[in-house]
Amino acid sequence: IKDCTAIISCVGTVRPTNPWTDYVMNPLLIFRRASKWCSDPRHPYYVNYQSTREALMLAEEEQARRDIEIEKFEQAEEEMAKEAAKMGRSYVPANGRSHKKKGPVERIKFVRISDLAVSIRPWKVVSLFTNIGRSLVFRDQEKCEIILENSKLIDTVTLRPGDLIDQPRNANTTNIQMDASGVLPYPAYVSKEDVAAVAVAAALTRKDGFTAAAKEDRYYEEDVGGKNVKKRRRKDAYESRGGAPGKDKATSYTWAV
Repeated sequence: IKDCTAIISCVGTVRPTNPWTDYVMNPLLIFRRASKWCSDPRHPYYVNYQSTREALMLAEEEQARRDIEIEKFEQAEEEMAKEAAKMGRSYVPANGRSHKKKGPVERIKFVRISDLAVSIRPWKVVSLFTNIGRSLVFRDQEKCEIILENSKLIDTVTLRPGDLIDQPRNANTTNIQMDASGVLPYPAYVSKEDVAAVAVAAALTRKDGFTAAAKEDRYYEEDVGGKNVKKRRRKDAYESRGGAPGKDKATSYTWAV
């Protein structure tokens, strides 16, 4: 993860529930952590939750290292500027900026593909029968979302796609539907190609809405009183759950697709 700017996690698993070991032998096992009683590497606890937790931990360690380096560099720049001032000289920082405000911190971004069914209450038909038959898969999906949302060091985006299909979307007749609340009504179908495109766009788009890879201009000009005024486009999709993202704070988003 060193030198990494974005992580996209699209891991998944299908482990049919073993009625004998998972329920009959000890019905209370389902309330315990799977690592305590299940060694099957296909279990959602290992594939979904454990892998996400470990990747997140490494990303946070790397981000913390970068933050320390940036802080030391800025302190050194300030000390050199003060020494230059004492000598009656001016000092231009290495980054070419003469002001202290550096703007929003660009953090490592973690994008994870979850499941739209996480937004459904667990006692509903879809969630209930899928959890019973697939080792409580949505429970570990939700645990992944929680640890990503609680990260204080990196920016996270959780995508909740509906039922995935192989058939590409016809862009001439069909639009892709997204909701920043993380909830969309069923039935919900989305092509794998669209989910991949959204995940890549989320990973490459900065907080200010600029997509470096696409060289996309997020400003437009408007005639105001006979003058062309440059305005910034609104980016409603990048309003986090806590409101407008803080200047130097990590942000978390959950989008239904």
